[in-house]
Amino acid sequence: MAMKKIIIALLLLIFASTPMISQKKKSNKSKPQDKPAEVVQKQENTLDSLLSLYFQKNKLDKFGEIKTIEIEGEMEVLNNIYAFRLQHKPPHFFRVKERFQNQWVYRILNGKEMKVITKNGIIDISQQELDVTYNLISFLKGFITDYKKNGFELKYIGLDTISHTPEPSSDPARPVITIPIPKIPKGLHHIIQITTPMNETNKVYINKDNLNITLSTENPFMFAKIGSVKFDLYEDVEGYIFPKRIEMISQVFPAIFRIQQITLNKEFPDSYFQIDSPENKWVEDE
Repeated sequence: MAMKKIIIALLLLIFASTPMISQKKKSNKSKPQDKPAEVVQKQENTLDSLLSLYFQKNKLDKFGEIKTIEIEGEMEVLNNIYAFRLQHKPPHFFRVKERFQNQWVYRILNGKEMKVITKNGIIDISQQELDVTYNLISFLKGFITDYKKNGFELKYIGLDTISHTPEPSSDPARPVITIPIPKIPKGLHHIIQITTPMNETNKVYINKDNLNITLSTENPFMFAKIGSVKFDLYEDVEGYIFPKRIEMISQVFPAIFRIQQITLNKEFPDSYFQIDSPENKWVEDE
């Protein structure tokens, strides 16, 4: 039986360091004026200050210091469950093993070759399969970590709750996908607008209390508009704060990633990322 091919459209406030100090009046001209509360609040909610506390909390700006990462979990797509293990040695080496029932494949990327190893032989990797591989790492980073490197322009919008229709669409061909009310993250959120090099925009919502991203109106790494991405069940892994559950809220392609374990800086042999390696040979009933 041919294996079902996996298609995954698989992404503060800084308080003033110097307190307000009352100064003695020297003259009428030098008398300091207290700033209105709304002005102070606006200054504290700048993009730079929010990003500073965001990265201070989750350490994701240090993601580039990770030598290797291994992610184990399962993916639910259209009511089918796929177990997977992704092994990544930045920047170009990826090895993914995916299983559906008793069928499995390897997906190997090494900077020169990009192939899928199946029961029936070795085939070229598709763009959709590349997206699957890259997006899981982007999901862990939370979309804004490498915003300068990715050419993203960020704009701080403000504090608000999340609407079930979080972003109006300017393109009739790409209708807004309404988020079911039970899936909407609660509480106040900092809102950051992302504009990609393709001039596509979406919004990322960062919870005001815990500074975790809970929702992105789209995946900024995907041109196709298929729906929002929800992040939750965050856990600390050696100081990095990662989501352990990622859900694609989509009427077209609903999917849920459930991450069971993340291991950092594990030694991987170079042979793991070679197409013809014995470690990547398809074996019956493995």
